Amino acid sequence: MAADKVEILVQQAWKALTAKKSAEAEAILRQGLEDFPGDQEIMATLAEVKLRQRHLAEAGQLAEAVLRQHPQHGQALYVLGEIHRQKKEYVQAVDYLEAAARASRSWRFRRQLAQVYLDMGEVASALEVLRRHLEEQPQDTAAQRQYAYALKKQGDKEEALEHLNVHLTEHGEDKEAYRAYVQLVTEGRPPEQVVREVSRLLRLPDRAANPHLHVIQADALYRLERYEEALQAAEAALALAPDNAKALKWAGLSLYRLQRYAEAIRYLTACLEAEPGDNVAHNTLRSCYKATGDLAAGLSFLYSLAERFPGVGSLWTQIRHMKQAAGAEPEAGKGR
Repeated sequence: MAADKVEILVQQAWKALTAKKSAEAEAILRQGLEDFPGDQEIMATLAEVKLRQRHLAEAGQLAEAVLRQHPQHGQALYVLGEIHRQKKEYVQAVDYLEAAARASRSWRFRRQLAQVYLDMGEVASALEVLRRHLEEQPQDTAAQRQYAYALKKQGDKEEALEHLNVHLTEHGEDKEAYRAYVQLVTEGRPPEQVVREVSRLLRLPDRAANPHLHVIQADALYRLERYEEALQAAEAALALAPDNAKALKWAGLSLYRLQRYAEAIRYLTACLEAEPGDNVAHNTLRSCYKATGDLAAGLSFLYSLAERFPGVGSLWTQIRHMKQAAGAEPEAGKGR
């Protein structure tokens, strides 16, 4: 009976976490620990919640406490591996993630192990991990995309395109894979060509509902300094995927260029809630607050981000820049 209740609690927490409600997930798990003190599944899940919140020290303490009682606990091993990855301590990250992948058949543990190898520049090792995994679980669409990315990173662009093409033949609904395919096809092309090609694709009924294509279009239009159209493309993406961080960013950057600063602030703060380390969004947001004369509100927002994402050390640099914003306005909104 207790095990059933714990399972329900953990499922509720995961549902909240998936909905990007990490505070709610944490509250569920904290209450669970009061009802079931020391439960390893609750503690391991809480460790992952703290990891997602970038509270790395607490996440590590929780994971280590679980491993003292259960040395082969896959989720706890994964949390420690991911902490080392975020600290760029890749050798330790590989050790923990390999152990996590052995202890559990979780697909994401294997994908994250492959990601560490990619971070290290060991593309062949990443491809081998993904190849073995996809032989067992070919339906893992995220791993299929990651495999294509690894092929591209290895310099095999044509093989990556062929891999995505085969995957999309069987999984045409995979919008992220289609985005990756279009990005590969248009890579290195002038933005004018990208706009024409993506416009053609968006006229197809089964492609118009892909938010990632609209984001690619917003990017290209922004680089052409067609800011009104870039804003429209970003808003089209957000109508399909309201939390898409890249769409929020392009909307905010375009509005900044159109001197619609208050609206830009709304989009850029939402972007930074999802991607608190995006320096271009930070620079543009700072310029927007300076233009509106409300630097105090900008500082308040940054302090709240720093409190919620203590693992993002660059936030304190951004706070310092915001404090210095009374000086020359930084060049904002360029690059990605």
